[in-house]
This record gives sequence, structure tokens and C-alpha cells, in this order.
Amino acid sequence: MTVFVRVMVVDADGGPVVGDAGMQLGARHPGSTKPLPGQSGGTSDIYPDSQGLVHPGKAGMSLFVKGARMPAHLTKACTGEPGQLAKFEIADDPFPTKELTLQVTNPARGHGVMSPTAPMQLTAYQGALAHTRPQWRKI
Repeated sequence: MTVFVRVMVVDADGGPVVGDAGMQLGARHPGSTKPLPGQSGGTSDIYPDSQGLVHPGKAGMSLFVKGARMPAHLTKACTGEPGQLAKFEIADDPFPTKELTLQVTNPARGHGVMSPTAPMQLTAYQGALAHTRPQWRKI
């Protein structure tokens, strides 16, 4: 079993905020909303094709293998308070959906992505990511 970690904004109920801005439970794409104040926007995580499909592969919502050294800009402001950032973890076994897969894309950095298992519309992909919300645990 591999455990993955992602830094995300904490919602009022203690879970991650769902959305398509940086540091939310969702993937940034060329049409994403602007980053929240004080948070990095970065580049897009995914690039849907001309039909709006997101494809399996090395692109997807970014995360890290637990224990990997995450970039400092991701962890320096983690307070765990609602509206602020916290580290959340999710395990790949049992994984909550057959629509998504967790894969390590850069073993040297411990970087991975949560990508679709088959081509799907952007809205379906974002919905599948949101569906994993109950499995994310704040650490």
C-alpha cells in the first residue's frame, strides 16, 4: 500500500476544499478559476483535448508519496485551520473509485498524479476527484 500526500485548503468541516484552483481537491486546467489570495496558482495539471476529454497518463492532480520531500512553498504555511492549508493523505489500497488511478510519475522526487483510468470529460474527472473527498485524512 502506498500513501500519497497533498497540501490543500481546509474546509469548515475539516476536509479539503473541492475546486479547480491551486491547493484545492481538483485539477487545475487552462480554464480554472484564479488561485485563492496568498496561494500559488502554478501551471495547469491537465490539458483536456478539443472535445473536453482528459486522458490517462502522466497528467492529473498532483500529489506526493508520503515521506517524500515536498517543495518548501507547499508546506511552509500549513496551519490546518479552516481557510488555511493542511497536509492530507490518501492510500491507494483500497482506493475509493475505479475511475481514477494513483501513479508515481517522478520516483526521484516522490511526485505522483491522480489521473483518469479512461478518457473522460473534464467535469466527470473533476467529479471523480471530488468523490474521493471522504477518503482524504488531514495529517
